[in-house]
Amino acid sequence: MHVMNDPIHGLMALDGHRSEESNWFARIMDHPLFQRLRHIKQLGMADLIFPGAVHTRFNHSVGVSYLARRIGQHLASLGISVDPSVQLAALLHDVGHGPFSHAFEELMISVKHERVSHEDWGPFFLKAIVGESGFVLPPLQPLEASIVSSGLDCDRMDYLLRDSHFCGVAYGQYDLNWLIHCLTAVDHGTHCTLGVTTKGLAALSGFLNARRLMTKNVYQHPKIRRLQAMMVAFLEECITHLEALPKALQADPLGQFLLLLREFRQGRLDKSAFMQDAFPVYQHLTDTHVYYWLWSIHREEPRMPETIQDLAVRLLERRLPNIHAVPIEQVNALGAKVASWREQQHLPSWAIGVDALTTAHHPTPIWIQDSNAVQIQLASEMDTVIAAVEREVAHTAYLFADTAHQGFVDSLIASK
Repeated sequence: MHVMNDPIHGLMALDGHRSEESNWFARIMDHPLFQRLRHIKQLGMADLIFPGAVHTRFNHSVGVSYLARRIGQHLASLGISVDPSVQLAALLHDVGHGPFSHAFEELMISVKHERVSHEDWGPFFLKAIVGESGFVLPPLQPLEASIVSSGLDCDRMDYLLRDSHFCGVAYGQYDLNWLIHCLTAVDHGTHCTLGVTTKGLAALSGFLNARRLMTKNVYQHPKIRRLQAMMVAFLEECITHLEALPKALQADPLGQFLLLLREFRQGRLDKSAFMQDAFPVYQHLTDTHVYYWLWSIHREEPRMPETIQDLAVRLLERRLPNIHAVPIEQVNALGAKVASWREQQHLPSWAIGVDALTTAHHPTPIWIQDSNAVQIQLASEMDTVIAAVEREVAHTAYLFADTAHQGFVDSLIASK
């Protein structure tokens, strides 16, 4: 048995229910491609706003696997069989992430509107890690699949508590132990999925509201969104001016990947060909590679393209724009004025602009089962808070601008 001490879950037992599964589990977790997740932060650039948010995809993935084990043990106590391979599926659910997690995915969009996500990279990693270990991961049945990915999955159960803890906020807190205690398998006739008994309705309500609050206050924090946009802009400028960068950067794994990525973005490689060609270098990329580029370019200031140099300085020295909330109904008018002024002043898009965001939760249906295991009903039909969270559509907008443009911003705000 493998035991790890964790700040969220305490002592975590990490193994299969049979000795051979425990052996495969250890070999897979120790694989270099899984260990790579130690060097990819869970929340990307968020530590520049919430300094404690330096936890990694590795921490999260191990926590998710532990919760999958706990859920499996709980269901087994109810006489419900769960394939222990769900622990490995949970362990590997995020293995396809690249540097800075979701921000990196914004680069992988082609002119043909093909997109590559971390889920797309997942099978490549599974083949490399699981196949090399000699273990065959069986297809997940609906119940096991819902434990790993659903509106009530162990992924969300872990990241809400973990992100909340490391950000130093309370928004993501909910009653995990009671929620797991109230889990059950809901029979839909042809298959079963994870659900909750009526006793767990309050815990479920807290869980869903925690996700809503974390989304609003952390995941979509306006300054984190600006940092992410600047990181994406930095890498896009590097792709555009790749040949102007030092030869050492062009030759390293990130440089090789960006060269192939440029071919994909411009439509000269389709998605399948790009992923086949790029995986040998993508599989090694971590946040460290990007930071190496930032520091290298920062040192080469006089010889770098100005836009790349500017963005590297902003990211390394935490030079954030000022943020001003604006009424959503004025977004179009303000956006047009800002765009016109930005064009007149020959400013880049990251120097000043308007960011509008619409948030709708689009939840996966979560089923509630009565104590007799006879009747099932949607959670949103039984709890007004859950119904309100599912219906909520939030519109937010803000104007961002460097201090150098504050005079224009003040006049714009005064004229509203």
